[in-house]
Amino acid sequence: MDTALDLLDSHSGRGQIIRTAQYATQMTSGVKGLSPYAQGVLRKLSSQLSMCRTIQRLFDDLPMLSYSLSYGLGSQEKSLFLRSITLVQNLFDQVYYPVEHIAWASDAEIISISSERWNNLCVYIWFVSLSISITRDLFLLGRLQAQKNEKKGDNHSGLKPIPGPAMDLMLSILGNMADLVNCVGFLPFKFLWSGKLPVFVIGLLGLISSVIPLWRTIHSMKAKRD
Repeated sequence: MDTALDLLDSHSGRGQIIRTAQYATQMTSGVKGLSPYAQGVLRKLSSQLSMCRTIQRLFDDLPMLSYSLSYGLGSQEKSLFLRSITLVQNLFDQVYYPVEHIAWASDAEIISISSERWNNLCVYIWFVSLSISITRDLFLLGRLQAQKNEKKGDNHSGLKPIPGPAMDLMLSILGNMADLVNCVGFLPFKFLWSGKLPVFVIGLLGLISSVIPLWRTIHSMKAKRD
């Protein structure tokens, strides 16, 4: 109960819960055999939860800017490759918010411009950001494996538990890959499976990418409490 209250009391925790609920209801709405009325209700609920997340992100520009400024030019990162892709991702993530704000304001009829171009731009930026995240995590995972192989005693036989940092990276890759599949499905032009994903699959992939950070947050909160 205390963990649930801590989650709801924090901006990020509340956002993770809303995202999980959004994709859970979307996935359920795509279950075969569900009545048209139930499907409609669940999809409306999922849409409203998605809008709630969009409203929350109206206030994320400054936190993102603060993070970008704290990272700076990445002088603390020894790898030029990691530093370069992180700087590019920070730039794209920062630009995402004002672009999404314009798309939201247009959809809400606050400003009189077409939202299609801006919504599409959001998808493109999301695609680039996810691709960079996956690339960075794969690079870090490979570096961890290389460091492990350099250690003495690495040739011992038998199965060994996956170390915490490696598991975190693998979970991050899994979540981002699920989002990337959805992102490709949302692309406005014909590419691979764009526009072809069933509602159930979109919800399932979104649920996977939502549960992973939620579980990690809960695990972290419990560890701090202990």
